[in-house]
Order: sequence, then structure tokens, then C-alpha cells
Amino acid sequence: MRHSIFVFFCLWASAVYAEPDITVIANGNNELGSLTRKQIADIYMGRITSLPNGSIPLPLDYQGDSEVRTRFYKSITGKNMAQINAYWARLSFTGQGNPPRRLSNKATILQVVEKNQGALGYVDTVAPDTNVTPVMILK
Repeated sequence: MRHSIFVFFCLWASAVYAEPDITVIANGNNELGSLTRKQIADIYMGRITSLPNGSIPLPLDYQGDSEVRTRFYKSITGKNMAQINAYWARLSFTGQGNPPRRLSNKATILQVVEKNQGALGYVDTVAPDTNVTPVMILK
């Protein structure tokens, strides 16, 4: 009996503390289709300058080191935020690139993605009434 209570508690705790998926989104009018993890990493790390449909990407990021931002970069690059920040500091200092545009919150990211054809963002949840299209879901 004690063992079954322990197992039940572990299953309950994992369900309660499960992190939500992160959805990479594009403008609803952008006929981009889906992107691979490598393509998303390359876009967010400044390694590619055009999307598969020929449009110029506008990657959007969160300000600071939020939990969603930390999980996103760990998922697509395997790097922590200190490594990501050092990477962009080095590229910016040498003039080799600029980091993604940073916005203050999810609502602003959704708004900019809805209004810009080449914009890409990532959010923890997407409201069904927005004009954005999921291009990848990161578990």
C-alpha cells in the first residue's frame, strides 16, 4: 500500500510540474510550413538570413533570461543563457551579427508576429484567435 501511494504521488507531482511545450510561431499569412530544429537554431543564432520561402526572417526574443527563453535556447542549441549571451556579445562586438530583436513579453511578441510577414517568435501557449501559425513545437 505504501508503495502505491508513493507511485501515485510521483505521477501526480510530475503532471503538476510538467513544463508546457514551447511553440515557435510565424505570421499566419507566411506560407512557411514547418521548420526543423536546425533551421530554427540557425535563424536564432544569426547563421542564416533567409527563410526557405525566400523571405527575410525577423527572429523575436524575450528580454532578460526568462524561464521560457532559457528553455527555448537549451532546446534548440543545447546551450545555457550564459553561453548564448557570450555568443551574441562576441558577434556584436566584432560586427559579425546582431542578436534577435528583444521584446518585453508574450503579448508583444504575438502582436509583432501577427503584423510582420517574416517574423518568428516563440511562446509557451498560443491563443486560437491569433493570426499566427505554429512552425514547430518544442517538447
